[in-house]
Amino acid sequence: MIRAYIPFISEIKAEFADRQIWSYHLNRKFLKVVDYFVRYADNLLCVICERNHQSESGLRNCLFYHRNQTIDYFIDHKLIRASS
Repeated sequence: MIRAYIPFISEIKAEFADRQIWSYHLNRKFLKVVDYFVRYADNLLCVICERNHQSESGLRNCLFYHRNQTIDYFIDHKLIRASS
């Protein structure tokens, strides 16, 4: 079980949930996940395929193309884990 909160939500929300449940929640809010990656991207770099893109829309399309990998990367690297 993962206890964490999502950094792009203004409130701290902590809950115990399996990885599949976090994946489901993030899939429903995928546009916010993409906005988060675009906002903090260095040189419009896609964190999944490690390619630089010419525009924000190119990066957004790439993240949508790699949707499942993007969600997995977000769960593994961007969710802020709370101590048990």
